[in-house]
Amino acid sequence: MVRLDTIAWEDTTRRDEDGAARAERSVDRDALELAIGGGYFDQYDRKLVGWEMVGGRARLGSLDGWSLRASLRWYWPISEFLRPYAALGAGGLYLEDLETAQGELHAGIGAEIPITRGWFLNLGLDYLYPGEPALDEATEKIETEFDGWALRLGLGWEF
Repeated sequence: MVRLDTIAWEDTTRRDEDGAARAERSVDRDALELAIGGGYFDQYDRKLVGWEMVGGRARLGSLDGWSLRASLRWYWPISEFLRPYAALGAGGLYLEDLETAQGELHAGIGAEIPITRGWFLNLGLDYLYPGEPALDEATEKIETEFDGWALRLGLGWEF
């Protein structure tokens, strides 16, 4: 399976680097991601479990970066025209402008909609939860962290 996703919308919270204030503000997150994965199908050619590695270019407000994550998907084979799933995984985000990285967990729900033999649309809603930010030794301030909801839209091909 190969899939190209774009994050259609995400309200991401950015906590300022001032560890005492921990003020929050909203920024947009845009990304273009490539997913490569596989799955387990039953005897009726219905997908039951899937795995994927997803990487891509991300932009959070005015900051540029890269993301990489791995996840598992569990499918409910209710129809040949709709494959709903739940997903759980972990990954990381590297922000070039801040020269910092952050680990994150994500959980989500979604559906794959077959459009022709082998091709499908992917629509998913994920919540990204960052790991505890590290303390910057030089400034003694908490590093910036991001979390929030992501609505993903993608086109995939199963071979």
